[in-house]
Amino acid sequence: MALTTVDQLLVKRASLTSDRSMGGAAALALKGFWMGRNQQGLSGKLYLLKFADLAADAVVSDAAAKVHFIYCKKQATATDSFYKIFDDTANDATAADAVLGIPLTGSGDEQWFASVKGVDCAAGVVHGAYTAFLGYNASTPSTSGDGPDGFIILGDA
Repeated sequence: MALTTVDQLLVKRASLTSDRSMGGAAALALKGFWMGRNQQGLSGKLYLLKFADLAADAVVSDAAAKVHFIYCKKQATATDSFYKIFDDTANDATAADAVLGIPLTGSGDEQWFASVKGVDCAAGVVHGAYTAFLGYNASTPSTSGDGPDGFIILGDA
């Protein structure tokens, strides 16, 4: 599915509402991301996708997009989880398509990634959670209860 982007202000409002469950540093990173977009005069349309208990191989967009912000919070489990973004239209079948990995190794860990101008995903965006950093293609998927909760903000390429 191609992205159905909406006005940046609507995405900003929705993301800042989500920050009620974030820790202080993550909430400040999100606010800093929005300040950076404003300072650079970036006012394009964006897309916000919330996710919960993420496992492997979830398609976010089957068209080119830019990844701007990711927030992940690991559930209260001891199993390591690694959130990854793949530049692909349909799946996480190729390890070389991974463009970003975020470790969540402690119970309740939270991590974020912010890029005001965005990380290019020329083919599309697939994301997932894995029990090994080099995980892909359901080789080491996080199982139910171990995957992170959070959200991702994308923009048009």
